Amino acid sequence: YTVGLGLENAGITVDGKGRIEINKKTLQTVNANIYAIGDCVDMPQLAHAASAQGVAAAEAIMGMLARGETLGIVPRCVYTSPEIACVGFTERQAVDAGFEIEVGRFPVAANGRSMTAGERYGLAKVIAEKSTGKIIGVHLCCHSATEIISEPVNMISSGQVIEDAERVIHAHPTVSEILGEALLDACGSALNIPPRVPTK
Repeated sequence: YTVGLGLENAGITVDGKGRIEINKKTLQTVNANIYAIGDCVDMPQLAHAASAQGVAAAEAIMGMLARGETLGIVPRCVYTSPEIACVGFTERQAVDAGFEIEVGRFPVAANGRSMTAGERYGLAKVIAEKSTGKIIGVHLCCHSATEIISEPVNMISSGQVIEDAERVIHAHPTVSEILGEALLDACGSALNIPPRVPTK
């Protein structure tokens, strides 16, 4: 990433993979006058992530409140058919991080808009911390997943819990209803699939 830039001349350190080491809240390097963003740091290597980092770095330089804690909540998108989009933890990552989790799922095949469009494959998955109900991960595989993912980004960024998020009214018929149904399933009260019993 950074070979040949002469970073050592500015007192900037890199990790074992050659990425510039930064304070992830302020994006500041060990040289207080230099900030780093994008592919040269250990953060998601996505254009929308780098853009947000650039704004956050400019704000930090101007002395505004650091907002680095939300820079890790970045949607990841795959532009296939159907589209794939996710944000936050996977089930395995959440368990490995020590969370006890509740998972809600809803299949695309049970969504009215998807049915009328001939879309049968995919799902929405919501992962929440069991003790608090706080949403910590959302995964979508469906038509328009890359558009719908912004709602879960906001849910996780604002610390929403499933009981509050599932009350959001989604327009009908829309593909986005699969998110609401997955939230309901995490609470054990899905409307358009047989309800499951939440784990104890």
